[in-house]
Amino acid sequence: MCMFFSAISNGKDKVLFFTVEDIVKQMVVGNPKNYGWNSHTSTAHFNGIEGAEEDKWNKWEYSTDKKELKADSLVATDDSNNVKKVIEDYLKDKDIVFMRNLYNYNSGNYNSGHCNSGNYNSGNRNSGDYNSGNYNSGHCNSGHYNSGNYNSGNYNSRSRNSGNYNSGHYNSGDCNSGNYNSGNYNSGNRNSGDYNSGNRNSGHYNSGNCNSGDCNSGTTIGSFCTEKQYFLFNEKCTEKEYNEINNLGLYNCFDVSLFIWKKDMTEEEKTNHQEYKTLGGYLKKIDYKEAWKAVPKEIIEKIKKLKNFNKTVFKEITGLDV
Repeated sequence: MCMFFSAISNGKDKVLFFTVEDIVKQMVVGNPKNYGWNSHTSTAHFNGIEGAEEDKWNKWEYSTDKKELKADSLVATDDSNNVKKVIEDYLKDKDIVFMRNLYNYNSGNYNSGHCNSGNYNSGNRNSGDYNSGNYNSGHCNSGHYNSGNYNSGNYNSRSRNSGNYNSGHYNSGDCNSGNYNSGNYNSGNRNSGDYNSGNRNSGHYNSGNCNSGDCNSGTTIGSFCTEKQYFLFNEKCTEKEYNEINNLGLYNCFDVSLFIWKKDMTEEEKTNHQEYKTLGGYLKKIDYKEAWKAVPKEIIEKIKKLKNFNKTVFKEITGLDV
């Protein structure tokens, strides 16, 4: 499809294009032949010019911004001066912003793409506002196929993700389904490593919670076993004892990644994290042991009462000497 504004001519002062009236009439009946208002072929077919006859017509594109006429195909006598005059006479005193949106299938304003129902979109088929990619239904997305807001990656269904394929919030990695993940392929929350399925892990391939190393599992399944094995502080425990972790209140006060809003960012952070321009901020990764320093003393006391508590193991993980 050509860009707004398109026309065809026969080299003999005959100039054809879709008028606003033509478009409205076609839209009323549902545009059954699927005409493109900027398509040279559609313009020809709409006027009964088909087959070999269509090949005898010049094809033109006129820029309303630069007021320039360019030939897309010049097969007949060059009648560019007349074509330019006819187009400019037609567009004179008309609302060009409205015209551009109408001819590009946009129902919003200030769109430079096609088929946008929102405003200020530079891509195509966006239903939100200020999107620079394609197929976004949210706002302020610079990637493609985002349904949330302020995403700079692709295929994100939530908001403020700078990676790809994230269904959670505030993720700067890729393929995360949880929230506040700065790594990749995490299905839990607040993980700074990769491939974690639990929460608040700083290493990789952890399936439990609060692990700082790699390949740790809160529950372990061996070969030819009939039941799960649960561990706390490297020692076996019951499932009930293990689940006491959920009652600590730790998840409300411990973060290995924080979303820093633009207004709170330093100039250095803005230089190093250009994604803030789209996201309105960036996801800051917090050192795992540094994050533990912010945990209230009353939570630490509850941890000390867990089954198998071992201060040596606890210090190795958290850096805290209790």
